[in-house]
Amino acid sequence: MADIVYQPVSRIMRDFLIEEGLGFAYSSGTDWAIATTAMPKLPLNCITIHDEAAQKKVRVHSGNVQEDPVVLIEVRSTNHEPGQYKAKLIMEAMDGLSYWTWTGDSNEYSQTVVFATARRSRGVYDLGMDENGRFLFNLEFALVIQSIN
Repeated sequence: MADIVYQPVSRIMRDFLIEEGLGFAYSSGTDWAIATTAMPKLPLNCITIHDEAAQKKVRVHSGNVQEDPVVLIEVRSTNHEPGQYKAKLIMEAMDGLSYWTWTGDSNEYSQTVVFATARRSRGVYDLGMDENGRFLFNLEFALVIQSIN
């Protein structure tokens, strides 16, 4: 069993949210496009997933400390209610994540990762408005990995 997920987990969770019908592959002209790493200027209504520091666990694989990767999911919306609703839909989808399998290729690695569950750190957090008058919400999840191959 491998110990490292080579793809950024934010990109993997983007695939999960797209599969759940909650957003689209990133395009500056598509509402509810899902970006990773940094919130883009456009589209005005978007979802951004950030990789955060992992939470260490006591479970050990191959003599190494296994970590649960953590993602911060941000929702930006021109109107409060649709943004809050989208954030709640994302929360429900992530809460329902159960033994979801992702398979992907990078330039050097092909991997299959099974995520057992997503542990929510807190519910939808309303951050108010940004400097351009758009509403911001965020959620945070630690992802429990079942296996990496």
